[in-house]
Amino acid sequence: MQSTEKQRKPLNRESQLIQSRKKALAASNAKSEFLAQMSHEIRTPMNGIIAMADLLLATAQNDENLEMMRIIKQSGTDLLKIINNILDISKIEAGKVELDNHHWRLRDIIADCFSILGTAFSQKKLQLHCKVDDDVPEHVICDSTRLRQILFNVLGNAIKFSPEGGEINLQVALLETGVEQSASSETFLEFKVIDRGIGIPKKKLETIFDAYSQAHIGKNHAYGGTGLGLKISRGLCHLLGGEMSIESTEGAGTCITFSIKAGVGKPQVARCEKNTAGSIRPPSEITVLLVEDNPVNQKVACAVLKKLGYNTTLASNGQEAIDALSLRPYDLILMDCQMPVLNGYDATQRLRQDRRFAQQTIIAMTASATVEEQKKCREVGMNDFIAKPFDMESVRRLLAGHH
Repeated sequence: MQSTEKQRKPLNRESQLIQSRKKALAASNAKSEFLAQMSHEIRTPMNGIIAMADLLLATAQNDENLEMMRIIKQSGTDLLKIINNILDISKIEAGKVELDNHHWRLRDIIADCFSILGTAFSQKKLQLHCKVDDDVPEHVICDSTRLRQILFNVLGNAIKFSPEGGEINLQVALLETGVEQSASSETFLEFKVIDRGIGIPKKKLETIFDAYSQAHIGKNHAYGGTGLGLKISRGLCHLLGGEMSIESTEGAGTCITFSIKAGVGKPQVARCEKNTAGSIRPPSEITVLLVEDNPVNQKVACAVLKKLGYNTTLASNGQEAIDALSLRPYDLILMDCQMPVLNGYDATQRLRQDRRFAQQTIIAMTASATVEEQKKCREVGMNDFIAKPFDMESVRRLLAGHH
């Protein structure tokens, strides 16, 4: 009898551990889903704030109004960054980040980050030096969105903590692994971002990658930030098969080194585009069907499209969109995804099953701005994707590429 009880204890203990793990995973998934839903809900009013501020910027009558609109738009954009960070950290912790590997030109990815951060560099009069070693592949296969995100976070940190008139160095090299690499194999790329800023205290280096940790807590008001950027970046490095480390001397600067595993790509043969410069029609000749159920987003999108010169018809759900298309053709459809009656995914799939709309241009317009969401939109047959909140310039560029 005693022997049986002794045998049961380890089994009970093992069963308890399994149940505890299941509960922990369920709690993590519930938190991730909750934050994803909250992100979607917050993005809807944020779309109204940022897009309307953008429209008012184009019509401001005096310098004072112009400055107020700039502050509103910048504040909205900063809040959006915080929302994105919270969602990213939750997804990384829950193991729900999916990679979307494609063929890219590495220097284009780097140039995109420099372009986005160009204003920040200029405002602090910083010198940026970039060196890509000759043996680094010109073309790589990786998730460019995640690589850009890491570079953006690390370069952004360097800008934040660099003195005005300072310099920042980006170095890209092949990481020696001791294994001979062929032209078609995977390789490890190493990125170093070096600044001559305020540096990090030695005692803070041990916890610098902890969530919500900030090296200069007493200087938050001067530098801002949520303390999530480096945690997210390191998590993304792990997902990309690499690692991240920091070396720093207080008062002398910081070097952040990170690596990723990438496939070695080959130069792509240029493809002929459907439209040539001479055949692109002006917006006034393009008919757009806007499919959106939220009243605020309807007003925002209609105002943006009107400002850009497009002729727009409104539908409040997917079924109304299908009904509208049965009456007349449209050049472009801007399709929200989450709607009553018939959502954007199902509406798109129904349209694709009809021969008349097999080549119809359908662009997703949704507040669920994740790589997974983009993938889902493509799988149901959508041609492109624009995330809310959006501004006039992003809409202009996107639509111009489809007519």
